[in-house]
Amino acid sequence: MDGIWGDLTTKALQRALGVTDDGIIGPITRKALQRRIGVTADGIWGPITHKALQRHLGVTADGIWGPITVKALQDRLNAGSF
Repeated sequence: MDGIWGDLTTKALQRALGVTDDGIIGPITRKALQRRIGVTADGIWGPITHKALQRHLGVTADGIWGPITVKALQDRLNAGSF
């Protein structure tokens, strides 16, 4: 994976979360992600979710959604360790 968020990353994340891999980051996917990373599962993508995901991935929790965060997510998904 390349550090760019696309359809393949979305679907891989959905499969890892056990939700339908429809390629849409909707409330079902967001809630499943929030449960996985240990924040309130309200289905809203905000700064708390964003920074918690960064901490879960082991990158700096700076709130910036860029290639470092995406690449870390892709690496974890590829390793089957998300």
